[in-house]
Amino acid sequence: MDWHPDDLWLLELVNRQTAIPPAELQDWRWWNALRKLGVSLNQRTIEREFARMEVWLIENPSRRPKSRWKKFVKFWLFRAHNESGWTEKQRERRREWKR
Repeated sequence: MDWHPDDLWLLELVNRQTAIPPAELQDWRWWNALRKLGVSLNQRTIEREFARMEVWLIENPSRRPKSRWKKFVKFWLFRAHNESGWTEKQRERRREWKR
């Protein structure tokens, strides 16, 4: 199935970013399935999260996935989506727990 014209920004982002092999993420059906699971495909949010992924991948080269990029992106976006509704107190608790 072809990309919907409203979602072409996402395909352009996938092709433009350099942190993840673009071919791994060019599957419109996969992105649509993520949307059905409740992941927000808001352009601003996705662009921000891809920038965060890139920084994380640069800072953690030994933890960089060798394959299964869709799984990496899916869990990253799920975590970002879940944490977006957290209060500052909840974020602080998580920071303390991770120390």
